[in-house]
Amino acid sequence: MREFFPLADEFLRGQGRFAVDAPAVGRLKWLILFTFLFGACYGAVMGSFGVCAFGHPRLFAYTLIGALKVPLLLLVTFLLSLPSFFVLNAIFGLRDDFGESLRAVTGMLACLATVLAALAPITLFFYCSCDYYDAAILFNGLMFSIAALASSHVARRYYGPLIRRSPRHKTMLLLWLGLYTFVAIQMAWTLRPFIGDPNPQVPIVLMRSGEIDNAYLEIVRLMRQVIRMWFG
Repeated sequence: MREFFPLADEFLRGQGRFAVDAPAVGRLKWLILFTFLFGACYGAVMGSFGVCAFGHPRLFAYTLIGALKVPLLLLVTFLLSLPSFFVLNAIFGLRDDFGESLRAVTGMLACLATVLAALAPITLFFYCSCDYYDAAILFNGLMFSIAALASSHVARRYYGPLIRRSPRHKTMLLLWLGLYTFVAIQMAWTLRPFIGDPNPQVPIVLMRSGEIDNAYLEIVRLMRQVIRMWFG
């Protein structure tokens, strides 16, 4: 593990074994490890809302749940999106390049988790400044959006040779970004809660029971509530 952080630095800079023209052998395992460990770091902070005081009886449970569920969210969304991505590549006549495309979007996933871990202190600072649960949900959504924008740069880096080979890969990259985002939002709502609730009357659960509803309608409802609270 002594090489973990130097390799993470190489990955962010696109150098060494993570350079665009470097052999792909041995790269995938590190990208998955970055996704899991950095995603877990952010998840632990994400789950600590309202319970981040040292010694709080709910601190361990909520940080553990968050640390497990954020990598699960990222990786399950990735796996659910892959079949559609494969079919779209085949339809666009890009089947022979799918291996390179897969490595590119895996790099994007690892970058998403890495940026989230870097944003964790900002999330913790926000938690210390706000005690409104719905605002915490929207703030974490903002952090995920920032991380997704940053990770798209890594995807474009690895997609560069593919796009030069065929402009259709640019369309495919945009389709992947849209597909992954769409699935991730609904998956996050399905796997909730990610954020700890300090109310002792609310039981600690791994997943909330009930029917799976529409995440996008819930986002609109949360935004209305936060705007009403802050602006009257």
